[in-house]
Amino acid sequence: MARIREKIPRTIQWWRLVDGRSGAAVEEVDWFSVLGKLYGPQHIYSVDGREQSGLIRSLPVSNAWQDSLAVSDLEDAIQVVDETTTYGVVLAGGKDFVPNQLNTESGDQQPLGLAGDGWEPVDNLFVWFAPFGNIFGVMAESVSAARAKTFAEWLTLTMEGAGMLDPDDPEFSWAVHPVIDKQQANKLRTATGLRSMAFAGLFGNNVRDASGLARIFGRPQAAVGALRIEVKVSRVAGQSAPGDEEAILDWFSQEFGDLEGSVQKAQVTIAQDQGADVPADEIDLLHHRLTRKVKVALAPGATRSFEASTAISEIVSAFCNDRKDLARLRFKID
Repeated sequence: MARIREKIPRTIQWWRLVDGRSGAAVEEVDWFSVLGKLYGPQHIYSVDGREQSGLIRSLPVSNAWQDSLAVSDLEDAIQVVDETTTYGVVLAGGKDFVPNQLNTESGDQQPLGLAGDGWEPVDNLFVWFAPFGNIFGVMAESVSAARAKTFAEWLTLTMEGAGMLDPDDPEFSWAVHPVIDKQQANKLRTATGLRSMAFAGLFGNNVRDASGLARIFGRPQAAVGALRIEVKVSRVAGQSAPGDEEAILDWFSQEFGDLEGSVQKAQVTIAQDQGADVPADEIDLLHHRLTRKVKVALAPGATRSFEASTAISEIVSAFCNDRKDLARLRFKID
C-alpha cells in the first residue's frame, strides 16, 4: 500500500513563449497586466480535442519574494503596477474517468465521489510568469496534465478571444521553447555528490553503444540489433550512508560521464551541502534544461489534493532560487 505523504515531489520546468511561426523571440510582454485583465471568469477552449479550462489566480507577494520579483536591476524590464500581488494560471484538462479509492482494511474499491452535477474530474497544470523574458514556470499535477505546449495554444486562443493579439497579424500564435542553460552541465564538475541519477541509451550491433553500457552488461552471446537500457540510482531513505551520494557521483562520472554514443537520457540531481536551505538542482545533461525539483504540500485532511495557491507559490519560490540564472538567460534562445 502506498505510504501517505504530506508532501510529494514534483519538478518545475522553465519555458519561454516564442513566435509560433518561426520560433523567434518576441518582445517582452507585460504578463502581469495580461493576466490581470483575464482574472475572474474561466476561459475554456479545446486544444487537441481536449477541453482546457484556465482560471487566473492571484497571490499576495510575500516578503521572501519581494527582492527577487523586483526588476530595477534589469535594463528596460517592465515594472508591475502592483508589487503586492502576483498572478498564476491553473489550466484544468478534463479526465476520461473518475479514479477509484481503496478501503485499506477490506480491499474494496469505489469511485471517488464528485461534488454533484456540473462537476468533472480534471488534471491541473500550474503556471506562473517570471517578471521578464516571456519566461514561465510550470508544475504538472500528474503525468496526464496538460503540457507547456498545450498552455501556449490555450493562451493564444484566450488572448485572441479577449482581443489582446495584434489584429494586423492574424497568423500570430504562441509556442514554447525550453529555457536552455548550457552552464548547468558545469555544476556537475563541482558537485560533491548526487542524490540520484538516471541514464538511458541504446546497445547492440545496429547502434553505437551508449557510454558505459558495454562495460556494465558486456556483449551478449546472441546477436542483438538494438536494445534500450535504462539505469536509475538513488538513495534509500533511512538506510543510505553519508558517503552514498559521493559513490553515486563517482559511479556516474566513471561509467557514463562522457555521454558518448546513442545516449537518450542523462539526468542527475545534485546533492546539497548539509543544512543548505536550497532545493536540489535537477540537471538534464542532454538538453541542459533549467528545472528544479521541489516537494509540494498537499491539502490537509482526507482529500490530500493539490491546492492551487500552494503549487503556484512553489513555482515563485523556485524562481527566487533560479533568478540569477533566468536573468542571465533573459534573451538567450539556443
